[in-house]
Amino acid sequence: IKNLNIHHRLTAVRLLKSSLNSQETAGLLLKVVAQDYDVPLQNIVSITHDMCAVNVATFKILDPLLPRCTRIGCLAHLLDAVGDKFDTPVLNEFVSAWTQLHSRSLKARAQWKAVAGSSPIRPSVTRWWSSWEVVNEIFEHRDLLFTFLAKCEFSSKLIPKLKHILGTQLDQLYLEMAAVVDAGKPLVQFTYLIEGDGFLAPQAYFWVSSALRSLQQFVGGTHENVDTVARGNPLQIASAHSAVSRALEYMNNRLNQEPLCAVLEELKAIRMFDPVQARNTGINVDHLEKISAFDVVLLNRMRSEAVVYFTLVEDLKECKDSLLWWRLNGEKIPAWASAAATIALIMPTSAVVERVFSQLTNMYDDRQNALEDHVE
Repeated sequence: IKNLNIHHRLTAVRLLKSSLNSQETAGLLLKVVAQDYDVPLQNIVSITHDMCAVNVATFKILDPLLPRCTRIGCLAHLLDAVGDKFDTPVLNEFVSAWTQLHSRSLKARAQWKAVAGSSPIRPSVTRWWSSWEVVNEIFEHRDLLFTFLAKCEFSSKLIPKLKHILGTQLDQLYLEMAAVVDAGKPLVQFTYLIEGDGFLAPQAYFWVSSALRSLQQFVGGTHENVDTVARGNPLQIASAHSAVSRALEYMNNRLNQEPLCAVLEELKAIRMFDPVQARNTGINVDHLEKISAFDVVLLNRMRSEAVVYFTLVEDLKECKDSLLWWRLNGEKIPAWASAAATIALIMPTSAVVERVFSQLTNMYDDRQNALEDHVE
């Protein structure tokens, strides 16, 4: 682990004429990995993928061929799907019109910059939760909305629509905005942490469980912006809770069902490779048996070194770079260091690959393909 550096590297892209079923996807993956790159299947220690039905079915086919592989459903996808379950119909209608206006009109963007002091944030197909950033910006500058729309003297069907929502459903709009900003902020923060670089897997369980806890706390009554907007009105506070309750229920259900339930159990054990968490996880060395990549020989060696490892981390209060800690201390606990090098390869998100898909979609959408046919 002393010389280990973690890099994301794109090694293969396949542009397909049509979607593949699970059998075809499994066959293609085997060809790319085992034939094109000559990687022995027993050397694959981790696969991360989104949880669409074809992917789940694909890896059920491949699982018997990958005996040492930790398979993780993308956790950033999970948090993104939780946000989709916020029940905010008025806000959704307003934001849809808002983003259409600014995507179509240079004058609208210039007018907002003149009023608010900065260009409007627009959602990006390559950045999850960028729609939350749009809502957050609108909420922070909500006192400027009427001024902005009043100064929009150019023609657009979207401006009357935005004015109508503000004129007839202002209180509900602000309440739904506040609920999304309050409940969504922790989810956004943990999503971006999960999508980061470096030694991520030991922190993944903490991030997901903290995201769940933040939703529970919101529904339980912790919400700064909702309190400001609702001004103590119990009916409005109850309405804000209702807007988020479905998202909380969805997340609870997903985390308590397979395959994510098994993934979380493995991530619980992986926490032991965070030097700060190692003694405070409520788990012991026997839990490491849940990690698919570890065989009996390695586990026994780790048991023999466990006292040394826990002594090294006993008084550790903070560790800003876990991978650096392992580089500095790995020689004292070689079995644990070898295991940590494997853990470093486990990625809790497939966000990097998804961004490639999004970029390719932008480059090769249906309209462009139709234009190319016409030019030919």
